[in-house]
Amino acid sequence: MSITFKTLEETTERDNYTCQCCGSTQDMERTSHHCYFKSKYFGKNRDKSWNLVTICRKCHYEIHHKGNQKLRKKFEQIAFERADEETKLKLASIK
Repeated sequence: MSITFKTLEETTERDNYTCQCCGSTQDMERTSHHCYFKSKYFGKNRDKSWNLVTICRKCHYEIHHKGNQKLRKKFEQIAFERADEETKLKLASIK
């Protein structure tokens, strides 16, 4: 399953079209970043808005190509705070 256009729009609107890492509104991608990469734990729920953040190209590069663990942890915390109670229990069990 991939992110639907509707979910993408909801995510970027919720995040005020702003990078949730550095606060930039420049160089934004028309995609959202998955906070938790462990798709085997979430299946199709991986592409829900609780697990997505709006991110600029620079920060996306930092995470995927430089392995910035600090940013990954920051996004995991954001996702955890947005998740429903059932998902929070699942997340707590895999940390």
